[in-house]
Amino acid sequence: MQEAAEQDKIILPNEFLVLAEEELKAGKSVTILADGASMDPFIKGGKDHSIVVPWPESGEMELWKAYMFRHNGKYIIHRYIGNKGDKLIMMGDGNLELTEEVSRRDIIGLLKNIKCHDGKIIDATNKSWMRKGRIWNRLLPFRRYLLAFYRRLLK
Repeated sequence: MQEAAEQDKIILPNEFLVLAEEELKAGKSVTILADGASMDPFIKGGKDHSIVVPWPESGEMELWKAYMFRHNGKYIIHRYIGNKGDKLIMMGDGNLELTEEVSRRDIIGLLKNIKCHDGKIIDATNKSWMRKGRIWNRLLPFRRYLLAFYRRLLK
């Protein structure tokens, strides 16, 4: 049974997202199927879609919003959680410790909406979604247990 599921799964190389970056630079939005668990529990990998809109390099960054960026040859969508000097600190909601330090020029898009697997559309730029991110970040010492509980519920 698992073999059939693996055969139906299509994995696109990260290089495919170069095309998404080009579309964003051209002023178009892109829709990307989320992959992985780094944004659990707010974005479900393999189920939810991220709708990303262009982000001007001169745009003002807002804490707790999520941005698409380049990091070590990969394209990632994580929340902006602060600064360290001139570097922006990004962190996935599903990460326990891992953060990325990027520069402004690495930011290529803003997560505008999340299209959930049940059809619901979530505005990822509204104050409610940002507040959830801020609270979730404050729960970082307990995140390991909360994520384990959440992931067990899904199985």
